[in-house]
Amino acid sequence: MTNPEEARRVPDKEARAFAAEQDNRFSTALSTALARQGLTLEQVVRRLEEAGKPVSQATLSYWQRGRALPTRESSLAAIAELERILRLPIGHLTSSLPSDAFSRWQPLHHLALSDRVTALLEALQVDPYGDVATDYVHARVTVLEDDRARVETTREVVRALHDGLNRTAVVLGTNGPEDELPLVEAGTGCELGRVVDLGERGLMAVELLLPHPLTAGQPHMRSFTTKWHGTDPDQAAMSSAS
Repeated sequence: MTNPEEARRVPDKEARAFAAEQDNRFSTALSTALARQGLTLEQVVRRLEEAGKPVSQATLSYWQRGRALPTRESSLAAIAELERILRLPIGHLTSSLPSDAFSRWQPLHHLALSDRVTALLEALQVDPYGDVATDYVHARVTVLEDDRARVETTREVVRALHDGLNRTAVVLGTNGPEDELPLVEAGTGCELGRVVDLGERGLMAVELLLPHPLTAGQPHMRSFTTKWHGTDPDQAAMSSAS
């Protein structure tokens, strides 16, 4: 006899797999074009800024790796410029985006800060209160590039509050919309999942995938690094959730 909970998860898994396949069309097209032109992300960032269509290196990296999609109207202009820089036909990149890419997160922009955080986590299908407890946190900050960038390394021990926990999420925010969003890299005990970017509001949510599902009460150690540009991580909003 099929477990009702298992039966519910199967369609969810299939839906997520289909959505991931659609989302990856854009990252594949972007990565292929970058490789063909032999351009680095740093070079593309500089050319976009010179053209008056700035996109941060962190954002480009998330797009290239399929961790995030353009979700703002301002990204349309940047993508059009990207197509010119990468010598692509007009519409080559935009045609590879899911049909709802530019409207997917728009309702969140009109919410209060606390409501946007909750909505971000709900969009990732994460319960910030009922899935995980944090037993230990240690963060170390390293200053780079003449105090223009900081790398924060976070190590945590999280404990599952129910069986089957296989991912956690972190919400990050800058001091203001003029600051670049950070670049997050997974360390030990997790892999980087989806990234939701509300850049003009200085807010993002990052999904961290665990190597295997946990049972209720089981602890798990994970680590990740966050590279901040122009933002003091001690002043930035940051919260962990399951």
